[in-house]
Formats: sequence, structure tokens, C-alpha cells
Amino acid sequence: MANANNTADSLEAIMVHPALRKATEFVPAEPWVSAMASINSLVKDGMTKDLLLVFEGDTDGVKRYNGYDDLWDARGDCKVKLDGRDVCFDSRIILETNSQDLISLISECVCEKGRHYHFKVPPLGHDAENVGKYNLAVRNFIATIIRKPILGYTLVSALKDLQIIVKHIFRLQDQPERAADFVRDYVQELKLDNFTHRPADIGKFLSWTEEIRWSRAFVETFAHCVGMLSCGVLDHESLDDLSPTTRALLEHSCTHMHYRLSSTEMHMAMFGINADILIELEQHPGVKESLLSFQDFLQQHYAQIYGSWPPPVHQNSGHWLTRSVAQRLQQDFGNLHDLLVDKNVHSGVSTPAYADSFACTLDRRQLFASWDRQNWFSSLSYSSPKAPDHSPTLVVEQKEEKGARHSSLIPAVQKHRKKAPDLYNIYTRAVNTEAHLSTFCKAFLNHEISTMQQKMDTHEGRLGRWIIVYCMMQLLSRVAVDIQGLHYTVGVEYHLNADLDGTPPWNIDDFPATMRPAGPQYAWATLFARAIMPTRTSGNAQKQKTKARLQVVHLADGRVMLQDSDGHVIFR
Repeated sequence: MANANNTADSLEAIMVHPALRKATEFVPAEPWVSAMASINSLVKDGMTKDLLLVFEGDTDGVKRYNGYDDLWDARGDCKVKLDGRDVCFDSRIILETNSQDLISLISECVCEKGRHYHFKVPPLGHDAENVGKYNLAVRNFIATIIRKPILGYTLVSALKDLQIIVKHIFRLQDQPERAADFVRDYVQELKLDNFTHRPADIGKFLSWTEEIRWSRAFVETFAHCVGMLSCGVLDHESLDDLSPTTRALLEHSCTHMHYRLSSTEMHMAMFGINADILIELEQHPGVKESLLSFQDFLQQHYAQIYGSWPPPVHQNSGHWLTRSVAQRLQQDFGNLHDLLVDKNVHSGVSTPAYADSFACTLDRRQLFASWDRQNWFSSLSYSSPKAPDHSPTLVVEQKEEKGARHSSLIPAVQKHRKKAPDLYNIYTRAVNTEAHLSTFCKAFLNHEISTMQQKMDTHEGRLGRWIIVYCMMQLLSRVAVDIQGLHYTVGVEYHLNADLDGTPPWNIDDFPATMRPAGPQYAWATLFARAIMPTRTSGNAQKQKTKARLQVVHLADGRVMLQDSDGHVIFR
């Protein structure tokens, strides 16, 4: 190791890879830079190469180093001296970069074997030759040029050492940010920043992104950290390297996520609503009866899917409302909203030349406004369902004694009509036929025409069920929407809707332009775009004038892909 007395003066002149480092009382366990020794020196110190990892990138791209390195080519025409021996690689790796800094490090030689090259990296300071060779850093540098995996004890320690050697090779001592950009591009291309299945490394990586001021990677890694902490797959000890500011932001965001999940689960467990709304519905027993019947249907429907409702608590999180469950619910209720919503009633107010046809005195606008106010929601733009044809409550005629007169209060047509087929026609005519008829929507329509609904006023029945649809849509908008612009979301069970207030910590104005914090507007974006989408006309000019300013693409599976005016893609 280098002299401890010179450590402060020569941190960037001396380099030791963490896998090769001997800890002392003078040198931190993970310094930014220290002396780099050869891999073979590990064996002499009683250590093995098994400590090294190969970082291939993407989800599961980490494995143990097996001693074989496919970077080197025995037939290569360019040699570099590493660990006291020459290893070869193809000179085109360097020449095709067209970098004068790299090409200047190649010297051409001609001998009886033909033309070949020598690649010599300048020493990284006065003490470099005394403490050993930095062959692993050189090897990783060459690997980055051809986008091969890098080796190291940890990913972050390998990236930090690589960043230093890049700075010296390209003579960027006065521009360290350019060296960081070089390493950052390599990380992005090989997807080394994907930690969805590697929680052990995520804390150190988050700390590194803060050091180099990489806002996009910081925000994405921060979101995954919050999700992992909330579901119990990440412990606080792995976050020891974080700055106090980042730790405080994580704790705040975790607390906020726990509150959102807990408050949403309280309602979703029974598909319930606030007690004062139920009290208000006492004046409308038909609506209340329909609402309670729909709650029972929903619990039975999802119990068949998940085995019980609510499902069992997931792992160590203390929550059963996982990301996949929330998105399933949001998909189902979103499709149902599309099927039933009345596009002629905006924010509870009918458009001109259109009258509210519900024969019910319930003030739906006031009821939803009360729900939204109590739960801090913004009102949905379209909050009324399509009204089915009015069929009053069926009066069941009592069995009369022989010779008794028939009641004139029950119309003959009411007594003799076939109710179930009528209900089918009544309810299926009061839907948006262009909406995607999902499995859940089909089950809902079967519920509407079921035997238990035959004695219920059709207007009150539809309104009772719609109250649940509206309230659940609002609740799910809190938890079912991811941060927009994240790169790694596939197969993730923990939530990716962390509170991003105060990020990135070095400058909140440096928030990446390609990302958007999670918000209910993205849960409603598809509904809003469909509701205000004009009648199809030739050309694209008319489509551009929609109020939402979203380009709508209908997918084959019934979903909708949206792209806003900033070019951000939104899925529901």
C-alpha cells in the first residue's frame, strides 16, 4: 500500500481496486481511489479470484468470476502488458474509436511475425509503479470500449476506479465530469443501473449517482429504493453510504408511501366508502342496496382470482396491495369506467341539448364532491354513468284467495313481462359500445342482470354501482400509477410511485425532463382522452385539437397508448 502519510495528497495518483485492497487503520474501506495491485497478488495474500464478480448488465447480469476472460484474443495484433505478461486484443478496438487520445497510446512494431502494436497506458501518478500495476482497471477500460462486461468486487467500486483511469487516459484532470459521462454512457448501454433483482448494490449506486450528479439515474434508483424499503426487501444497513440529505428524503418518501397504501387498503379491503356517504344514501334505499350488492360481488370476484379477499400480506411489507394487484384493479375499474361513463355530462353538468335522464333525486354531483373533498382528490372530468331505460321497482303480487279481485295498482304488462331478458336489453343498451369489453366488464354485466337485481329500479341500481366505480377509481389513482419515464418496471412487485419532492438533492431544478412524478392525472389520462375524443375525420389536423393534447393509439388488446405534447408515452 502507499505511504499513509501521503494518502491525502495522492488519492487520485494512486489506485487500488477494492478486491485487491488490504484494509488498514489509515485507509478507508471504500476510498474513492487507492493503489491498484495485480490480480495475482491476491493469491499471495491468501485471497482468491472468486471474490471478483462479472457485471454483465440488465436484471440478473452478475456472476462470479471463473478465471476465464473472453476479452483477450490470442490472435489479436495489439498487446498490452498486464500482470507481468502480454495479453492481446484486436487493434481495431482502439483504432475504430477515432480518438486521438487513445490512438496516441498505440505504438507500431514490425518484426519477423509481421506488424503488431503495443498499447501502453500512462502511469497514474508517481507512486503507481511502486504499489503495483493497475491491470484490472486497464482491462475494464478496454472492455468499456467494446461494450463487454467489467470485473470488480462491487459494481460501484469498479465504476469509480474506471472513472479515474478514464480521466487520466483522456487527460481530463481538469474536466472530471467528462470522465463521469464516459462511464455513465457505458452503464446505460449495458443496463448496469437495473437493480430490480439486486437490492444489495442499490444503496452504493444511489450514492454514486449523487456524487457524479446523474439526475436520471438518481431519480430512478431512488424510486426503486423506496419501493424496496416499503416491501421489506432492502434493509437500512445497505444505505450507510448515502448522504444525510438523501437518507432524509428516503425516509420521508417511505413514510408517505406507507400512508398512501394503508389508507387505500382500508377502503379496498371491502370496496368501501366513507360512512357519511352511506348515511346520505339512507334516503335512497334502492341506491344503497345496489351499492352493497355490488360490494359483495366484487369481493367474491377477486376472491376467486387471489384465493381470498383481501389477498395475503406480501412478504415483509405489511401490505397486501402490491403493485400488480393495484394495476389489475386499476385496469378493471378503468375498463368499467370506459364502458359506463356518459360523455355528455362533464363534471356533473349536462351538455346543451342533453338532459339528465336519471329518475332519481340523489345529488350525485354533491355526493362525489364531498368524497373528493374529504380525501383530497381532484374531481374526475366525467363523473356520471349512462342512464339505462327506466324500469321501476318490481312489485311482487301477493297470492290472492280464490275469487278475490285483482289489484288495479299493478299493470298487467308489469305482472306478465319476462324481467331477466328485459334487464339484459335495458342495461346493455346503456353502455359505450366502442369500449373494450374485458372479462371483468362481462362479469359486471352478468351481475347487473342477475336475479337479485330483478326487483330493483334500474336507475337506482346503475347509480349504486357507479358510486363504487367512481370512488375506487379515485382511490387507485394514488397507488396504481408509476413514475412516468422509468426504464425498469417489468416484473416489479413493489410500488414505483415514490414521492420525489426534493430530488435530486443537489438541485431540484435538475429533475430529468424525460420523467414525471406519479400523479392521478396519468391514471385518468386515457379516460379523459377517450371521453373528449372527437368524431373521426379525415387528416390528422382535427385530432391534434383535442383538449387533452394527447396522441391516442388504440392497441390490439384494447389498451390505449398515449403520447403527450412533450413526447412522453403514457400507458394504461
